[in-house]
Amino acid sequence: MIDEGGEQEGEEGCLSFPGIYAQVKRPQWVKIEAQDETGAVKVYEVKDFMARAFLHEMDHLTGKLFIDYLSNIKRNAIKKKMQKHNLPDNKVNNKNKKRHV
Repeated sequence: MIDEGGEQEGEEGCLSFPGIYAQVKRPQWVKIEAQDETGAVKVYEVKDFMARAFLHEMDHLTGKLFIDYLSNIKRNAIKKKMQKHNLPDNKVNNKNKKRHV
């Protein structure tokens, strides 16, 4: 991550938690340096939904999930919902408080 700014709040979900969605705050825009499939360095400046998507996927690279941004109360409510529907909830207990940027 090169730079970020602003703030947006929007609904996020993840294939790791089917049918689970929550409001998550993230930067409004980001500037990111990354490598493409050939190893060439690219710089991306994205905003709004695309910034949210980039950050969500970058979080996966460091083991962070969107539920890590939620309060304990909301996370516990998600855990109960997952148990009710017999979904694996082992990821809910894997809270990583560090945000790597």
